[in-house]
Order: sequence, then structure tokens, then C-alpha cells
Amino acid sequence: MTLILISAAYVAPLNAQDDQANYKHPYIDATGHVSDGQGKKLGWVTKDGIIYNAKGEKIAYIKGPELMDNGDKKLGRIDKNGTFYNNEGAIVFTVDPKSKGEKCQIFDPKGKVIATVHEGYKNQACAIHCLYNMKEMKP
Repeated sequence: MTLILISAAYVAPLNAQDDQANYKHPYIDATGHVSDGQGKKLGWVTKDGIIYNAKGEKIAYIKGPELMDNGDKKLGRIDKNGTFYNNEGAIVFTVDPKSKGEKCQIFDPKGKVIATVHEGYKNQACAIHCLYNMKEMKP
């Protein structure tokens, strides 16, 4: 199965509502589990960057600064601060470098919070993007 990573517009399903108090974002918790905004487990990511779906199937991995699908196709790159770029060099999301703890914020290119990630997984935040794309591609 090949993941398709398109520009920031593909992240639209992750966009948050303006009323932050009544909305829970997709997130990666302290154990690496990735859940959607309703708490449904989408999969998990390991500390060494291997991304699994909820069925336990390896779907992608991080190799150095690059995100690769399970077929070794490059999907994008991650800079040292956790900002994720697609293959065309466009920013897909940025991790707030100042945030710490359980709720490090992830912003889309327009500055909206689209997800949160535990500080221990800032550089693996692309797992949310991968798993969300897999969920959106299913019929």
C-alpha cells in the first residue's frame, strides 16, 4: 500500500475548530499511540520512527530526516525542529518549538492548531499525518 502525501491542503481533515475548548485534536501520547480527535486509536509510532497502523502493520518509517513509506518511497522530510515538508518543499505542518509536555502544538501553514504531540515525539509528529491520510483514503 502506498501512502500519498500531497501539499498542506491534504491536511484539511485535521484542521481544528476555532473554539479550542470544545474540540480535541488528533494526538500522539507519551507512549507513542496516535489517536484521532475522538480518541480512536489510529496506530502508533516508535521512538526510532517506525509507524504502524491500528492493525499492527508497518506503514512508514523515519530514516534520518526523511519520511519513507513501507515501499521505501520518500514522502517528505522533517527538519530538526519537527517541521514537516512534502516532496515539493512546501510546509505541511510545524511543531511549536517552545511547547513542552503532553500537549506540544502542531500548526498548519496558516497557523491553526491541527494536532498535539507529546514532547518526546516531536520529531515523529509526521506519524499523525501518515495515519490520518491512511484513514481518509479508506472507502
